[in-house]
Amino acid sequence: MPTIQVSTEEMTKQLHFTREIRNWNNTFEAQHGHPRTACVRTFGCQMNEHDSEKLSGMLTQNGTPITVYWVMGHDVQFLYMALGTSLAMFYITRFWNPPPGTIRVADTFAMAFFTLLGAAKAYYLGCPGIVCICMGVCTGVAGGILRDVLTGNVPYVFRSKEVYASAAFSGSLLFVIMQYFNCPYELSYILGTIVVFAVRMTAVYMNWRLPAYRSLFDAVQNDESLHDHK
Repeated sequence: MPTIQVSTEEMTKQLHFTREIRNWNNTFEAQHGHPRTACVRTFGCQMNEHDSEKLSGMLTQNGTPITVYWVMGHDVQFLYMALGTSLAMFYITRFWNPPPGTIRVADTFAMAFFTLLGAAKAYYLGCPGIVCICMGVCTGVAGGILRDVLTGNVPYVFRSKEVYASAAFSGSLLFVIMQYFNCPYELSYILGTIVVFAVRMTAVYMNWRLPAYRSLFDAVQNDESLHDHK
């Protein structure tokens, strides 16, 4: 994350206004018997949420007697969108069979989006690069795991030789590298999402497979069978 240099004069101004706000709130609390409260309502992208976090930190760490309430407006909208989409698809698929492969494309698109969402969130919270990559992979594959488990299927990420988490890793890695070299945030986010989607879809249609280790349980069964023959 790039370092921003703040001049001494600017810091002095900020401290002055912080003291003025503290005195103003102390007077209000003495007159009314309770401190002022503030509501931080965040809309839009990750950068807006990041700015809201900085605002809340400034209010609380500087000793300002303000209670900050978080109302994540865009998160609530995502919940409504997910519920509406789930209900719509539940009834639509009862009368119309989607083309083969539709679930893979939809799953890949969602994985790409949430992979970069997790990686970007961790990065702007100041986490190390390796943590950002891990958060991107975990955020990207977790939704698919939950969906497949609830529908009685084996999650893609648990299937042998499947290129799934590796695609999420590739996009998260690209995002972190581009941010390390101070590339524009929007460009890093978009290219990372494209990489996740492209790697996963190419692996599906080109039938790419990762190397697989010998199953531990198969090894135990073979050893037991050899012991029985003896």
